[in-house]
Amino acid sequence: MIFGWRELGPLANVPAGRAWPSQQASPSWHQTLTGEQNHREMRMTNFRTNFVTEHDKAQWRVLFDGYAEFYSVPMDDATAERVWNWLLDPDHVLEGLVVRDKSEAIVGLAHVRACPRPLGGCDIGFLDDLYVVPEARGSGAADALFAGLRALAAERGWPLLRWITQHFNERGRAFYDRYTSGPSDFIMYQWKQG
Repeated sequence: MIFGWRELGPLANVPAGRAWPSQQASPSWHQTLTGEQNHREMRMTNFRTNFVTEHDKAQWRVLFDGYAEFYSVPMDDATAERVWNWLLDPDHVLEGLVVRDKSEAIVGLAHVRACPRPLGGCDIGFLDDLYVVPEARGSGAADALFAGLRALAAERGWPLLRWITQHFNERGRAFYDRYTSGPSDFIMYQWKQG
């Protein structure tokens, strides 16, 4: 099974308090893949996706800094440490997935959380951050993260995943369009306080 949990990370990689989804709940996507999707399927076997662990901090920080730099957001040690602690705290809503290449180097990250959807009377998944190092883009690393996110959503009962991106993130938007029917018709507002 190409997209099964054996490829997405063994239970030993789950930090205390984080429940990695069961093999029984993982979707069997490979049965519906054709064309370019088959090509992505083949590349994904070069990657392993799992929740962050305490041993991942140094590699995670390099990627988190790269993500902040992409969006021109200054990053300091206090903010990064706070986010890292959230990721390891089983009582905090934010969770972190990382994708590793065959050498076990972390080449991508995804920060995701449950988000209430009142009109649906359910929780959905909200993808706050997704970042793949430039040298791993186009390699299947982002597809491996999305496979992990899809299986996590299935396990958690999230009927959808939602995220935002900047209009200028053309490469990211092209990737997202492969998994969705394009951007939603909602416009995001931000009301700064203070």
